[in-house]
Amino acid sequence: MAITVADDCCLALKSDGTVWGWGQNYSHGKLGIGTNRDPPHGTMVQVIGLNTMAVVDGRYQQVNDIVAIDGGLEHVLALKSDGSVWAWGAVFGGAAGLYLDNWTPIRIWGLHDVIAISAGDYFSLALKSDGTVWAWGGNSIGQLGSGTSSLPYNFAIQVKGLTDVIAIATGSSHSLALKSDGTVWAWGGNSNCQLGNENKEGSSIPIQVSGLTNVVGIAAGGRQSLAFVESTPTPTLTPSPTPTLTLTPTPTITSTPIPKPTPTLISTITTPVPTSPTLASTSTISTPVSTTTSLTQKSTTPTPTPTNTTTPETPSIDTGNDTWWLWLVSGLAVALFTVIILIRLRK
Repeated sequence: MAITVADDCCLALKSDGTVWGWGQNYSHGKLGIGTNRDPPHGTMVQVIGLNTMAVVDGRYQQVNDIVAIDGGLEHVLALKSDGSVWAWGAVFGGAAGLYLDNWTPIRIWGLHDVIAISAGDYFSLALKSDGTVWAWGGNSIGQLGSGTSSLPYNFAIQVKGLTDVIAIATGSSHSLALKSDGTVWAWGGNSNCQLGNENKEGSSIPIQVSGLTNVVGIAAGGRQSLAFVESTPTPTLTPSPTPTLTLTPTPTITSTPIPKPTPTLISTITTPVPTSPTLASTSTISTPVSTTTSLTQKSTTPTPTPTNTTTPETPSIDTGNDTWWLWLVSGLAVALFTVIILIRLRK
């Protein structure tokens, strides 16, 4: 369920509520096996003394009910399901609640309703269900948040000015607390600016870390601090649909030529017909001449020369001088008609 490390050793919390350790146990008894004389353990050994006597099925039994563990430099903390805190290992500065090494877990008196624990180098923190933070152990540079630097405390004292805390963390000599409003507060040593206040001055009371909001998690290293910030989701921009340009086809204009009428030329030639001396009148023959002219063509269909099929009557020769001019006019008319026909045929 959880693992942690102390100096030169490791510990693990199993799902059955038992705690197991391996590594160095010399001097301070950090493995919690009742002795500090053993050589390093290469295999896991169970921490003893963490079980609780409880009534199960009508009789008293030992119950392993550890829900959290955390290792400091030379000591280890364990939190039970009933809200009590237990510690073992070095007690330098009262980190384990006493001034003696504890090779088996002991209870930190005065603490109840604890929901979270954290171990620093030579001090410890506990978060209660009411949102307050409590501390004990070394306080040489104000790591207990009591407002002063003082001798160690071998009992828990309340950290000043902190309420509504939902998470805690410890480094080598500094502490962090996360409030329910998403702000982070820090106190203790500040040799590497781990308090986040833009200088290296330590603080014996919690101060707010500047520039942090919407924090949902914290962690502390030896001389550094971390915060997990919930990012604000970037709004998704929905692109507008690209308008479709519809082109209307240009209408086709069909030009229908208007036919031009073909002119028809009609010529009327009046030809006097010679009459006999006995006739007193002149007969008139109207011969229409039709010539078709096309406006779209250059060639003209020739009109055939009309043939006069009428055989003129042979006039009676009159020795008189009153009809000679009629013959002259008739001859000229025929000659003129013939010339006109020839000219039109040549066009």
